[in-house]
Amino acid sequence: MQLNTKVGVIYYYFLSEDNIHIKIGDKEINAIDPLFVTEAEANGNLNENDWDGTDVRWIEKPKQLTLDNELNINVTLEITQLPYPPIFRIKHLGEARDKEVRDRYLIEAGNYGFYVYRNKRLISWASNLQGIIPYDQDFYAFRGRILINDEADDFFNIDVKKSSLTLSDEAYNTISDFSKEAKSKSKAAWKNAGKVTKDIINKDPNEIANKLLEEFEQIEILPGDDLIDEEIALERLKSITDDMAGKIRWIVRMMKEDKGEEVEDDDDFTDEEKEEAIKGERNENLTKIFRVTSVQDNHLWEPYYDTDLGNTVRINKLHRFARLIYEDNSDNRDLQIIFDLTMLQFADAELYAYKNIANTEYEDLKRILTESRRIVSEFLANMCRKLENDLPPNYSEEKYA
Repeated sequence: MQLNTKVGVIYYYFLSEDNIHIKIGDKEINAIDPLFVTEAEANGNLNENDWDGTDVRWIEKPKQLTLDNELNINVTLEITQLPYPPIFRIKHLGEARDKEVRDRYLIEAGNYGFYVYRNKRLISWASNLQGIIPYDQDFYAFRGRILINDEADDFFNIDVKKSSLTLSDEAYNTISDFSKEAKSKSKAAWKNAGKVTKDIINKDPNEIANKLLEEFEQIEILPGDDLIDEEIALERLKSITDDMAGKIRWIVRMMKEDKGEEVEDDDDFTDEEKEEAIKGERNENLTKIFRVTSVQDNHLWEPYYDTDLGNTVRINKLHRFARLIYEDNSDNRDLQIIFDLTMLQFADAELYAYKNIANTEYEDLKRILTESRRIVSEFLANMCRKLENDLPPNYSEEKYA
């Protein structure tokens, strides 16, 4: 860490409040507040359940704690939650990126914990206070500050150089009890921001893949194939739409049963329920490729067709292979986009066969292609089980050199 930063933190109060100027060489040192309380004041209190990690929040505003009633020994303690850097990698907020955020807020392994200031000068940098703050990356955004004066020296066992401390039992117990809820909120908030980040990472590539298809036109008839008789084509289309309508009725019924709702009529569902059943969510940006949790028989994918959407694919995001793509490789957006587009081609190919192969009965085609989908899905799941410790992102070239 640069000397300028260290000095800016150590003498924060002198530089910000007492009009003291410090220079290193020709450079004027700026005051640096390791808690960034000005931003916390602007953003308010932390709600660990909905914080997305993009700003600084208060966990505990400045509060006076009494260490000894008889001696009237008090300290002031305050805690903030700093941003969650990975969210900036995908949200592109302004010019900020995750590394810039880490640098700006000093977010790294040696900088989380309590900053203890004695008479407004830092004497302990990011202390875990004898284990009150665990060594755990889930606390990277935790920043606490304790303000003491020389009357509290005996409770913090300040050494002669006033550069380190050891808490007395009274100080340890008081600060530990006070910090318990704050630690819980900070860790929960960090984890929630991680979930928000992963959800965005997974959702964004899916929307990008769909957007890429706006100008894409699939081949209507492959070279060497002939258009089938119009009467047969209409029969095939009716068979496909009937099958798909039955599939959606089944999905809606499952959705309602999961919610504890009774289903008296299979056709008794709204357009909104139908959209959710097909796409897995209501999202106008999803037009062809849908990541869902309701694919029959745990197939990796299945085709879906109706007159409004045309050919589409429903990808089972709970399948072992899909989880390898979407969860284990959640940072690899390019891989997810290619995977989504590939799954659509598989679905398109199956629907093409239903509509254009005239020398095989529709029911026979459906049985063969569905069975092929089952086998491919099982083979991929088996591969993931057997090679789960060797597939990317765990793959290492050195291991197989």
